[in-house]
Parts: sequence; structure tokens; C-alpha cells
Amino acid sequence: MYAEKYDEVLSFHQRALTIRETFYPSNHPSIADSLENIAVCYIQKQERDTAHILFEQAFTIRKNYYHHDHIDIAKSLDKIALWVLNEENYDTIFDYQQRAISICQKYYQSNRYYIAYILHGMSHVLSRQGKLTESINMYQRVLAIVKQLHSSNYMDIVNLLSVIGTIRCTEEMYDEALEIYYQARMLLEKYHPSCGAHIASVLIDIGNALRCQNKHNEALAISNEALRILEKYYSPDHIEIVLVLHQIGHISIGQEKFDDALVFYQRALIIQQNSLSAEHINIANTLNHIAYALKNKNEFNKAIEFYQNALIIQRKSIPLCHSDIILTLEYIGDVFKYQNKYEQSIDYYRQALDIQEEMCPLNQQKIALNLNIIGDILCKQGDYDRALDFHQRALRINEDIYPTDHPQIASNFILIGSARNGQGKYNEALDSQKRALAIREKTYPSDNVIIAHTFTHIGETLFYQENYEQALDFYQRAMIIYEKYYPTDHIHSCINLDSIGYTLARLNRYDEALKCHLQALAIEEKYISSTNTILKAKTLNYIGAVLYEQDKLTEALSYFQQALTIREEDHGINYTSTVTILSNISNIFLEQQDYDSAFDFQQRALNILETYLPSDLEIIISKYTALGNIRYLQGKYDESIHLYQQVLTLYETDLSKQHIGITHCLRIIGNNLNKLEKYEEACKYYEKELAILEEIYPSDHIQITSTLNSIIPVLYNLKNFDRCLDMLQHELAIHEKISPVNYIDVATCLTNIGHVLIALNKYDEAIQFELRSIAVREEYLPNSHAVIIDSLMMLGYFQIGQRNYAEAINHYSRAVILLKKLNPLNCRLLLECLEAIARSWHRQQLYGNTIEHLEQCLMICETSLSDDHSSIDVILSFLSLVHRELSQFESSLTYEMKRYLIREKYLSPGENDLARNLEKIGDCYADLGELQIAMNYYKRALVIDKESESTTIVGLMNLEDKIEQLSIQLNN
Repeated sequence: MYAEKYDEVLSFHQRALTIRETFYPSNHPSIADSLENIAVCYIQKQERDTAHILFEQAFTIRKNYYHHDHIDIAKSLDKIALWVLNEENYDTIFDYQQRAISICQKYYQSNRYYIAYILHGMSHVLSRQGKLTESINMYQRVLAIVKQLHSSNYMDIVNLLSVIGTIRCTEEMYDEALEIYYQARMLLEKYHPSCGAHIASVLIDIGNALRCQNKHNEALAISNEALRILEKYYSPDHIEIVLVLHQIGHISIGQEKFDDALVFYQRALIIQQNSLSAEHINIANTLNHIAYALKNKNEFNKAIEFYQNALIIQRKSIPLCHSDIILTLEYIGDVFKYQNKYEQSIDYYRQALDIQEEMCPLNQQKIALNLNIIGDILCKQGDYDRALDFHQRALRINEDIYPTDHPQIASNFILIGSARNGQGKYNEALDSQKRALAIREKTYPSDNVIIAHTFTHIGETLFYQENYEQALDFYQRAMIIYEKYYPTDHIHSCINLDSIGYTLARLNRYDEALKCHLQALAIEEKYISSTNTILKAKTLNYIGAVLYEQDKLTEALSYFQQALTIREEDHGINYTSTVTILSNISNIFLEQQDYDSAFDFQQRALNILETYLPSDLEIIISKYTALGNIRYLQGKYDESIHLYQQVLTLYETDLSKQHIGITHCLRIIGNNLNKLEKYEEACKYYEKELAILEEIYPSDHIQITSTLNSIIPVLYNLKNFDRCLDMLQHELAIHEKISPVNYIDVATCLTNIGHVLIALNKYDEAIQFELRSIAVREEYLPNSHAVIIDSLMMLGYFQIGQRNYAEAINHYSRAVILLKKLNPLNCRLLLECLEAIARSWHRQQLYGNTIEHLEQCLMICETSLSDDHSSIDVILSFLSLVHRELSQFESSLTYEMKRYLIREKYLSPGENDLARNLEKIGDCYADLGELQIAMNYYKRALVIDKESESTTIVGLMNLEDKIEQLSIQLNN
């Protein structure tokens, strides 16, 4: 009966009831028959409440007319179960059916046909409850009865085989399903070859099983065969062809030929619109199929429009609690989820859930399913706490419905594991996933694809735990199953290869990682339709990441850009992934010091986030931070400060003021201000950071020291030495508490305190701290030779300032010993130490020791620093001075002459330094009594001085006085 004929049929059954009421008493079974016929009409009209009343009236008549175990009472019970009760109220339906079957089995064992009929209904209820094993077992009982009853009529056997095959498909046991369908086809073709419609129906079932195995070409061939049969059996525009048109559309979807799918769905829609009423429920189903194809074409607005049209029909044609309405709401929610419009998505799923909880409370399976879907969306939003709550509510429902080892319980554990991963509670996530694995290993064969999926989830959690070796093992175990279960071109093979690849990359096994990703890419490019670009974009991004780690920046950039092109052609559906790729490209330009390009790509990433994912605050903050860092590296400190100020505003507006990110932001702003030499402002930001950290952590927490390290140099630059010293002592107290791991920090801190004390003119205290620093390094950090040498030299410097020359010589001498032993090629540092020792001996007027060390200096200069004219000049000058002080004028003259010969080579003739050199040579000759020679050198010096702009008047007058004095002596 079609919708337009329900009323006509109903009027005939009502006329029949009127006639029967005339001839029979009101409690006669024939009256009950008419009431049931009328009830069926109301069922078809979706007026279930009226139908229920009529069925109950019929049942009451029979119960009062017959004995309580009469066969007609069993039939009434079964009719109420199948026709009236809400299809979601499975337990009550099953109860009616069990009451009916108990009557039949107890009193009417000979009526095996009706027993089989009721068992068939009970099997159907069990399958709808998800109790597939029980359902299969009961269908097998029905099949055994039917085979005995119909040894020559195989049509009922075929129908039962088709139902059993469908359940096997639900269990994803497609090979078993196909074997059953092929039996049904063989029986039809052998015993009922003229039943083209039935043969086509079985072919459709076969095509569906092949489609589920991703054998799309075989499925399409079988389905086209079914279509040809039906077109011949009926006509090309007959309503019975719609089912196979849908099937071919589904196969085209699997092949990602979405335009082809639309052609078949639209043909089905035209047939339905010409054959059915405008508000027929089947039209809504076809509209949903069209919407699904449009969704896959990324035509989301059109898809939602078709779903909404389907929903309008459904709300007029079927009860609000009907599963089709709930499904359409879920489909709309799914489109919004695919667009990352999570709030709108949750709204539709909540509408579906509200209907289920209010009007179908007994269908706890569907409620649990929707709770899990909402939980999954919340996970995608990053709202892991609420997600976990929804998943746990679903688990409690499933645990009440199913046994503890049911696959649905396992699926719930997997979802809970995902939420726990999002919370960073990896051990709890792993526990949930292993519980799921234990259940599934009891339920499925060890090489079942469901086991592989579970391995993948466990591998993911181990990856998050940075337990990469174990993660790799689980991914590889999953791969073995996928390679056996799926064809080489299956999407799961690509996904798992990528999982193995990025795990190998974390193990620094980059060549192996690259091989896996390239293998995945080859599969995607060869076998997977060009319309499935999301997976390819992911793989390209992974390849780029591996090449980036291998410092193959140009190649990495090429792959990232290919991935970006795909994402942008997809109209940015997955905005998060697009942002990731843009950031990766920015990082490459950053490595190449192309800061403007790096900034541009990070800015594009930020624009997407602020436009499409404004609630994803953490990622938005990370982009502002990256932009601020680029400007900092460019030396554009004001721009960097502006960007970090925006980060600070986001943190202080939307997150706790004690959030650790705020402290980082304050630190960087302070660093920028420090670079701009705005020390007072920088200090304020560092102080704010310190105040927050001291609220978050104990005062002696190691995290405090990093802030102290930032603020101390600024205080030093501000000459706020007392405050600087307080902070250094605070830092030292922290480091000393957590030693021995931080001995290097203790030593550094001691040295820094020494520097501040020097600035405060507290030399004695400074020396003591530097001595403590050296002692720490020598005892605990013997390999820090360079720092020990620096400290010894610094101590020597302090001691010279204190005129403790003996101590200075001791420290510098220790530095010389270490240098000669550990770093003999560092001639410049060795020269500095020896010269300092020489000057210390000189200040004690111990000239022999002075000359000894100066000659060592000269040897170093002449052998290893021959190009360093200034160093040689300084040593020769010093030697000349010492020998002159000892009245060793010839030696002094020798060194001055060497100086002049060297200076003459690298100074221009008119340099003032040459004049001074000539003057000193003249002094030596004057001391030796060679007055005329001395006069000649003085005059040469005078000529240069008079031409030189850098000559001072005092210097010129002194030189002229010397010439005048010599002239007097020579004339006398």
C-alpha cells in the first residue's frame, strides 16, 4: 500500500468490520480479525497509538473467546510486538514474542511454520539490539525448520539466507556473508529462474558486501547486473528500481566518484517523486543520500539544505522519536563537525540525544552512541574533561546493556582512552585501551582488523608517552594485519605507514621514516582517488617534517608547499592542519633567516585561527608568540613587544593570571626592552614575572632562577648593585640546595657575586667568592678548564687591584700551568697571563723575574702571533722600559730599535707613533752619551710632530726642550 491508498484500504476494512459486527457478536474472533486489519492501516499511516488501541481490542476479544494458550492468542501477541510497540522498545517486544512462542512450542508443536515465523521476528529484534550472535543462532533454527517444511519451495530459504548474510555484514564478516549470498543466488537461479526481482535483490546484497570490502569494481558490476534485471522485469522508472540506484550511488561514493553518485541518487529521487506522495518517508531517505554526496564534494551548504528538507518530510511523516529523524539530525551535526563548526555540530547531536532520552528512553544503545559522538566532538574542541564525562556516561549505559566482554564496551574504552590522552593522562589512557584490547582479543580472531585498530590506538598513546620503541612495535603489529586484511591501496595502510614513519622520526631514524612516508605517498598517488586529498596532504607534511630534521630545507619546503596547496584547494576544511603546514613553512624560512617570509606565513596561520577557530586560544597564542620571536630576531624590538603585549592580553583576559605562559610573555617583553636599553621598563616586567612565579612555586624552586638570571644583568646595568647582590644570593641559595646537579650554576653564581662586589668596591669579599667558585669547579667540574682559567685570571686581576701582587702572580701562574697543559695553542690567553705576571713582578721591582716573563711573552709573539704587531710592540716597549730602569741602556736601545723597524713596516711615515719611537731611541742614545746621534733622532721626531695633526702642544714643547738641552751640551 502506498500513502495515497491507505485511506481507501482503510475504508474497505471498516466496511468489513461493520458487516461482521452485524452478523457476529462483539467478542467474536472475526471482529478481532477486522480490528487487526484496520490497525495495520493505521500503522502504515504512522498513527501508531490508534493502531495499538485496535490491536489491544483484538487481543482482548481473542483472550476472552479462546483458552489462554490458543494459537490465535499467540498470533495476537506477535502482531502487537511487531506492529505496535515502539521499534526502540526491544525488551518489551521480545517479551511479547517469547509469550507467543511459549504457547506455540508448548501446545502447537505441529504448527512448525508459525513457530518459525515468531522465531524469525525474535531474531530480528535480537539483531536490532546488537545481539548478533544470538540473532544468528536463532535464524539458523528458523532456517532448519524452513528447510524441512519447504523441501521444494526455496524462496523462504533464500529470504532467510539473505537476512543471515546481512547480519554477517553487520559483523564485518564479509567473506562469510558472500558465501551465504552466493548460496541464495544459486538456489534462485536453479529453482526460481523466473523470479527476476528476487535474483536482483540477492545481487544487490552481494554488491553491498563487496562494497564493504572496498571491491568497488566487482560491486559495481554486480549492481549493474541487478539494475538490468529490474529494468527488464519492471520498467526503467519503476519504484522498485530505487533500491539498486541507491546501491550504485553508494558504490560511486566508495570510489569517490561523487558526481556519478549524484546522478543515480537524483534518478532515484525523480522516480520517487513521480510515484510517491511529496511527503513520503522514502523521499527523505534519498534526500539524505544526495546530501551525503554533496558533503563529500565539500558543498556543505547544499548538503545541509538537502538534510534539512529531508528532516521536514520526516517530521511530517513519522513520529518525532523515529530513528530516521534522529539520524538526520546526526547527519547535519556531522557536516558541521566536518567543517570544524563544533558548537553547531553539538547542537544537532544534542537535539538527537534529547529526543532519545525523552521519547525513546528504553533505547539505551542509541543514547550511549550519541553520548560518545558528543564526547568525541568535545575532544576535537579540546574540552577533554566534558568529553570524558560523556564517554563515561555512555560506558555506564553500555555496561548495563551488554556483558562485560562485549565489543561495544571495548569501543567505549577506546574513546575514554582518547579523552585521557587529551588530558595528558597517558597511563590511564593506556589502561583503558588495554582493557579494550583484552575484550576484543576474546571476541575476534587475532588477525582481525578490529585488533589492528586497537594496536594503533595503543601505539598512539605510547607515542604521546615518548615510548617510541613500544609505539613502533604496536604500529608494526597493526600493519601486519592491515596488509593481510586490506588491499594494498587501502586508506588504513597509508595511515599506518605514516604512523610508523613519524615514530621512526622521533627515534632519529630519518631514512627509514622517509621511506615509510614515501611508500604511503606512492600508494595515495597511484591508488587513492585524487579527490581524497586530505590523506595525501598529511603525508606530504610528514615528509617535509623528516626532511626538515635532516636539514634538507629546500626539499622540505617543496613538500610543505604541496601540502599547503592541497589544503587550500580543499577550501581550508581542516583549518588546524592548514595552520600546521603554514607554521612549518615559516620555520624553514626562519632557519634560512628569511624573516619577512617567515613572518608572512605565521601571520597567515594566525589569520585562519582568528577567523575560523577563535576559541582555540592556546594555538592563537602560540602564533602571536612565534610572530613576536621573529620580530625579536630581526631586531624589530618595538614590534616584538607589541605582539607579546597582545599575547599578554589574551592570557590575562581568558586564562588564570598564574598561567605559566604569562611569565614567559613577561620575560620576552623584558628581553626586548633590555635590547632597547630601556632597563627600568625591562626590570618592571621581570619583577612581574618573578612575582607570579613566586606565587606558583615555592621560593626555592629552580624555575625562579631563570627569571633571576634575566633581571640581574638589568639591575647591574642600572647600577642597582645592592638589589642585584640580593637576587644573586637568592639564586645561589636555590642552586646550593639542589646540588650536586647544579654545581656549574653554583660556580657561575659565585663568580657573578664577585663581579657585583667589585662594582661595590668590596674587593676582599669579591676575591673570596671567586675563590669559592674556583674550588667548586676544581672539585666537581674538573672538565670545565676554560672557566677555571678565566676565574683564576679574574682573581689575579682582583688581586692586582688590591696590590696583592704575590697572590695575583699565584693565580695567574696556576692559569698558565692549566693553559700549557690543556690548551697550549691558546697563545693569546697565555700571553695575557704572562704579561700580567710580569707587571706584578715589575710593581714589586723584581726586574729579573719581570724580564724573564716578558721574554717568554716576546717568544710567544714572535713565534705564534707574528702578525699581531700591537702585542709585540707592547712587550718590546715594556722590555725597553725595564732595561732602562736597570740602566741597561744598550739593551733598552735594542728593543726600541726593534719596535721602530716593526712600526716602520705597518705605519705610514707621518704617524705620530713613529715620532714617539724615534724620540725614545734618541733618549737611549742620550743616556749612552751619543748626543749627536740622539739629536738626529730628536730632529727626525720633530719633523713628524710638526706635520702631524695629532701632536699635542705639550709633547712638541718637551721635544723641543730636549733638542735645546742637547744643543747646549754639544756647543759646550
